[in-house]
Amino acid sequence: ASGGSLEVAVRDPQSNRFEFLAPLGRIEIQLRTTRYDHSGRTTAVEVSAGRNDVVLRVRKWFGVRVHLRDGESVVNWEREWRATVRPVDGSGESAGPLREENARCICVTEPGVYRLHVEKIPGYRFHHFREVIVRPGEFTDVTVQLERED
Repeated sequence: ASGGSLEVAVRDPQSNRFEFLAPLGRIEIQLRTTRYDHSGRTTAVEVSAGRNDVVLRVRKWFGVRVHLRDGESVVNWEREWRATVRPVDGSGESAGPLREENARCICVTEPGVYRLHVEKIPGYRFHHFREVIVRPGEFTDVTVQLERED
Protein backbone atom coordinates (compact mmCIF):
# COMPACT_ATOMS: atom_id res chain seq x y z
CA ALA A 1 0.00 0.00 0.00
CA SER A 2 1.17 3.49 -0.65
CA GLY A 3 0.30 6.70 1.03
CA GLY A 4 1.82 9.41 3.10
CA SER A 5 3.24 12.59 1.74
CA LEU A 6 6.07 13.81 -0.37
CA GLU A 7 8.69 15.70 1.60
CA VAL A 8 11.65 17.54 0.14
CA ALA A 9 14.96 17.29 1.96
CA VAL A 10 16.84 20.56 2.37
CA ARG A 11 20.64 20.68 2.44
CA ASP A 12 22.10 22.06 5.66
CA PRO A 13 25.03 24.25 4.52
CA GLN A 14 26.98 23.67 7.75
CA SER A 15 26.83 19.86 7.78
CA ASN A 16 26.47 19.49 3.99
CA ARG A 17 23.70 16.95 4.69
CA PHE A 18 20.16 16.76 3.43
CA GLU A 19 17.77 16.61 6.37
CA PHE A 20 14.04 16.11 6.85
CA LEU A 21 11.56 14.96 9.50
CA ALA A 22 9.93 11.56 9.05
CA PRO A 23 7.37 9.48 10.94
CA LEU A 24 8.34 6.28 12.75
CA GLY A 25 8.14 3.14 10.64
CA ARG A 26 8.98 2.27 7.08
CA ILE A 27 9.52 5.11 4.62
CA GLU A 28 10.81 5.23 1.08
CA ILE A 29 13.46 7.70 -0.01
CA GLN A 30 13.90 8.61 -3.64
CA LEU A 31 16.67 10.81 -5.02
CA ARG A 32 15.66 13.00 -7.94
CA THR A 33 18.55 14.75 -9.61
CA THR A 34 20.20 14.92 -13.00
CA ARG A 35 23.71 15.06 -11.50
CA TYR A 36 23.97 11.54 -10.03
CA ASP A 37 23.19 8.09 -11.34
CA HIS A 38 21.17 6.98 -8.29
CA SER A 39 18.33 9.21 -9.42
CA GLY A 40 14.93 7.55 -9.64
CA ARG A 41 15.77 4.53 -7.48
CA THR A 42 13.88 4.09 -4.23
CA THR A 43 15.50 3.11 -0.93
CA ALA A 44 13.32 1.71 1.87
CA VAL A 45 14.30 2.70 5.41
CA GLU A 46 12.93 1.72 8.83
CA VAL A 47 12.80 4.92 10.90
CA SER A 48 13.16 4.61 14.69
CA ALA A 49 12.90 7.27 17.41
CA GLY A 50 15.65 9.89 17.40
CA ARG A 51 18.07 10.76 14.67
CA ASN A 52 18.39 8.28 11.79
CA ASP A 53 21.28 8.55 9.36
CA VAL A 54 20.79 7.14 5.88
CA VAL A 55 23.56 7.09 3.31
CA LEU A 56 22.66 6.94 -0.37
CA ARG A 57 25.64 5.88 -2.47
CA VAL A 58 25.72 7.85 -5.69
CA ARG A 59 28.14 8.36 -8.53
CA LYS A 60 28.45 11.62 -10.41
CA TRP A 61 27.39 11.29 -14.02
CA PHE A 62 30.03 11.69 -16.70
CA GLY A 63 30.04 11.60 -20.47
CA VAL A 64 30.00 13.95 -23.47
CA ARG A 65 28.55 17.49 -23.61
CA VAL A 66 27.81 18.46 -27.22
CA HIS A 67 27.56 22.09 -28.33
CA LEU A 68 26.40 23.12 -31.81
CA ARG A 69 27.71 26.16 -33.67
CA ASP A 70 26.81 27.80 -36.96
CA GLY A 71 29.81 30.01 -37.62
CA GLU A 72 30.16 32.10 -34.46
CA SER A 73 26.52 31.56 -33.43
CA VAL A 74 25.39 29.02 -30.86
CA VAL A 75 22.70 26.68 -32.18
CA ASN A 76 20.23 25.65 -29.49
CA TRP A 77 19.37 21.95 -29.36
CA GLU A 78 15.86 21.16 -30.48
CA ARG A 79 14.11 18.46 -28.49
CA GLU A 80 13.85 16.10 -31.48
CA TRP A 81 17.54 16.31 -32.46
CA ARG A 82 19.61 13.33 -31.35
CA ALA A 83 23.20 12.54 -30.52
CA THR A 84 24.51 9.11 -29.49
CA VAL A 85 27.79 7.56 -28.35
CA ARG A 86 29.15 4.05 -28.77
CA PRO A 87 32.27 2.65 -27.12
CA VAL A 88 35.38 2.28 -29.26
CA ASP A 89 37.15 0.40 -26.50
CA GLY A 90 35.83 -1.01 -23.24
CA SER A 91 32.36 -2.06 -22.21
CA GLY A 92 30.77 1.29 -21.47
CA GLU A 93 27.42 2.25 -22.89
CA SER A 94 25.16 5.24 -23.11
CA ALA A 95 23.08 5.81 -20.01
CA GLY A 96 20.85 8.44 -21.56
CA PRO A 97 20.80 12.13 -22.34
CA LEU A 98 20.60 15.15 -20.07
CA ARG A 99 19.51 18.55 -21.24
CA GLU A 100 21.46 21.68 -20.50
CA GLU A 101 20.98 25.14 -21.85
CA ASN A 102 22.61 25.26 -25.30
CA ALA A 103 24.01 21.70 -25.06
CA ARG A 104 23.08 18.03 -25.06
CA CYS A 105 24.80 15.82 -22.50
CA ILE A 106 25.11 12.09 -23.08
CA CYS A 107 25.90 10.11 -19.93
CA VAL A 108 27.98 6.93 -20.12
CA THR A 109 28.51 4.06 -17.70
CA GLU A 110 32.30 3.72 -18.02
CA PRO A 111 35.18 6.02 -18.93
CA GLY A 112 36.90 5.35 -22.25
CA VAL A 113 36.92 6.25 -25.91
CA TYR A 114 33.53 6.74 -27.54
CA ARG A 115 32.38 7.47 -31.08
CA LEU A 116 30.03 10.45 -31.05
CA HIS A 117 27.30 10.55 -33.70
CA VAL A 118 25.11 13.63 -34.16
CA GLU A 119 22.11 12.80 -36.34
CA LYS A 120 21.40 14.98 -39.37
CA ILE A 121 20.04 18.36 -38.38
CA PRO A 122 17.59 19.96 -40.85
CA GLY A 123 19.25 22.65 -42.96
CA TYR A 124 22.79 21.41 -42.30
CA ARG A 125 25.11 18.89 -43.98
CA PHE A 126 25.53 15.52 -42.32
CA HIS A 127 29.10 14.67 -41.24
CA HIS A 128 29.03 14.51 -37.50
CA PHE A 129 31.16 11.60 -36.26
CA ARG A 130 33.99 12.06 -33.83
CA GLU A 131 35.97 10.02 -31.31
CA VAL A 132 35.88 11.43 -27.79
CA ILE A 133 37.80 10.48 -24.64
CA VAL A 134 35.59 10.40 -21.53
CA ARG A 135 37.23 10.54 -18.11
CA PRO A 136 35.53 9.46 -14.86
CA GLY A 137 33.50 12.18 -13.15
CA GLU A 138 33.83 14.62 -16.07
CA PHE A 139 31.88 15.71 -19.10
CA THR A 140 34.04 16.10 -22.19
CA ASP A 141 32.95 19.21 -24.09
CA VAL A 142 32.69 18.82 -27.86
CA THR A 143 31.75 21.62 -30.23
CA VAL A 144 30.29 20.53 -33.56
CA GLN A 145 30.71 23.18 -36.25
CA LEU A 146 27.66 22.85 -38.49
CA GLU A 147 27.80 23.54 -42.22
CA ARG A 148 24.69 24.87 -43.94
CA GLU A 149 23.29 22.96 -46.90
CA ASP A 150 23.59 24.79 -50.22
